This record gives sequence, C-alpha cells and structure tokens, in this order.
Amino acid sequence: MSFAARLIGPAPYPAAEEVSAQFRTAWARFAASGDPGWPAYEPGERLTRVFDLPPAVTPYPEETSRRLWQDHVPPQPLPLMT
Repeated sequence: MSFAARLIGPAPYPAAEEVSAQFRTAWARFAASGDPGWPAYEPGERLTRVFDLPPAVTPYPEETSRRLWQDHVPPQPLPLMT
C-alpha cells in the first residue's frame, strides 16, 4: 500500500467520481455564465436538480416534509446556546 493510500484511503467508486464531476461541472458553468445547466427554480413547479446516476430534474423530492413544516414558526430567538 502506498503512503498516499494510507493517508487518504482507497480511491472512490467510479459512480461517486461521476456524480462529483457532474457537481463540479454545474458549479463551474454557473460561475462562468450564471446557468448551471437546468431550468431556473419556479415556486409553482418546484423542480429540483438531483445529482445521481442518471442525473435528473424532478419535482421536489421532499414535498410532504416541506408541507408539514411550511407553517411552523420557530421560537424567537432560537435557543442556540444554553
């Protein structure tokens, strides 16, 4: 086993590398042009980019959870420190 492999572990799976490449490409494209490569978000449609194999633009996958929490108002101020 090489010294680098001992420090950082085995190489990632090819599928993980492909999803990572999709993500990096989208960020670079967005930084260069303002267009990540899929339609802009529209509140009425709630389409969401899902980085997976294969990649997809789909309706928001957590719609049930979003609706459950949409009217919840957290206490003010939030008790973040005790």
